[in-house]
Amino acid sequence: MTNYLGEEGDQAPLVAGLNISNVWDYSGCSLELNHGRFMNRILYNPFLGKGHQNIIKKYRHAFWAHDGLQAALDKRWATMSWFTAQFAAQTAGVDPQQFLYDTTCAKAVPGVRVPLLCLNSRDDPLLSEKYLPVKRIQDNKYVAMVLTDRGGHLGWFNDDKDERGDLEQWYTPAILEYFRAMLRVSL
Repeated sequence: MTNYLGEEGDQAPLVAGLNISNVWDYSGCSLELNHGRFMNRILYNPFLGKGHQNIIKKYRHAFWAHDGLQAALDKRWATMSWFTAQFAAQTAGVDPQQFLYDTTCAKAVPGVRVPLLCLNSRDDPLLSEKYLPVKRIQDNKYVAMVLTDRGGHLGWFNDDKDERGDLEQWYTPAILEYFRAMLRVSL
């Protein structure tokens, strides 16, 4: 969303945008997954890699011409870092470092020209707070960030439970209200 809005600038045909748990800096995320906390290296990196591998397996027909398809399907320990370097970067036709730079959206913040609300948490295991583009966001009147102390990666829960007894996420009603307000203002 940020890359799109930043690239389109005032030509973006949207009333508003939203980012939830945006990684912002894929190079930083890669560092966190490879060299960060124990849980990042041992749990999140392989979990995310396996998830991407499962997507490739499910939609293998869309990747039939990809040189690395069979390697992606056969890889036993597919970490997110491996997936980025050996599959995603190859798909984009660039080296892994260029891919990380190209997909990093923090650099696009200055070009955003429609309201963009960003929800991040300081304890997000995928991206340390030091990689958040706070200064760029502060310098752009179209972009606002809500930065919570806790919430992890998409884990903002309140004490209420839904009809099935599951914990409810507090940000869903807030997001709906944000978009309702943006629609009211734009009409």
